[in-house]
Amino acid sequence: MNIGVYSPNWVGDAVMALKFIGRLRKQYADDKLIVIARDWVAAIFDNHPLINKVLPVPTKELAGVFNTIKTGRSFQKLNLDIFFVLPDSFRSAVIAWFSKSNTRIGFTGQMREPFLTDQMDLPKEAIHRSEKYIYLIQNDEHALDFQHVGITLREQEIKWANEILQENNVQDPIGLLTGSVAKSRSVPIGKWIEIAKDKSADDNKFVIIGEKRDAGNAQKIIAQVGEDRVISFCGKHTLRESIALISRCRAVIAADSGLGHIAADLDIPTISLFGAGDPEKTRPLGDLTQVVTANVHCSPCGDNICGNTLEPMICLDSISSTQVWNTYSDLHN
Repeated sequence: MNIGVYSPNWVGDAVMALKFIGRLRKQYADDKLIVIARDWVAAIFDNHPLINKVLPVPTKELAGVFNTIKTGRSFQKLNLDIFFVLPDSFRSAVIAWFSKSNTRIGFTGQMREPFLTDQMDLPKEAIHRSEKYIYLIQNDEHALDFQHVGITLREQEIKWANEILQENNVQDPIGLLTGSVAKSRSVPIGKWIEIAKDKSADDNKFVIIGEKRDAGNAQKIIAQVGEDRVISFCGKHTLRESIALISRCRAVIAADSGLGHIAADLDIPTISLFGAGDPEKTRPLGDLTQVVTANVHCSPCGDNICGNTLEPMICLDSISSTQVWNTYSDLHN
């Protein structure tokens, strides 16, 4: 059979879907597994040993009703027998319907039901998002002993990352993943400066990894901490290259972000700073990962923009650099 998976649309969610991929492969061991993903998240699934094909979809091909229908019809050539729709969006269900796959499985809501053959109600209990995706797999009893396979880098990608660090005279750095799509999850610049200048930071060198939009803040951090201790790769590399650079870090301190999920999945010691986000639902998964939170009265609010006008960003401002470095010590002991 041909099994299709419509990936979540955000990097962190795509990483959290990798456990779903492991369960799915266990259940459909001999079938062809095709992951369809927006172009900005397709790198998460690249070179994955459990996936037969990754099909990136350019954003422009999903703009508007006509392009959405056209994209769905283009998937008819895949001859999908089963299509798992992981996003909750109306658009993703419409695309699955136009693919003419025999079975289309997804969650209810947003008037998606007519486009799905198998509609699943969202779990009523609070569960981690990775488990939410797995909830879509029916008759999952035989897949409980699956082996998780995370992001898989090629040897040449690792070699490239080592060469980039050597060219910049950096060895065994600590990664600072400062950016986040949601403003409420973006750690204030002053907090990053406090963390990097804390006495517990010793003489560690830092590399800031992120998108082009993070470059301005990275330069402000460098101006305060020093070019001899911090360099920025923001906006200079593809997502796949950024993954390779993260894999070469001794440890990572991350905002609640997709890159934080990547670091955790790579088994890099990862400290995730959470404020608005709920760790019970979206914490990064990894054996060497810990979440740091201030547990203030208004968090986790789950909002993308801070609504606390009297104490804006108190959830992240209240995290101390001492908390961060104590957690770092715990991870390295």
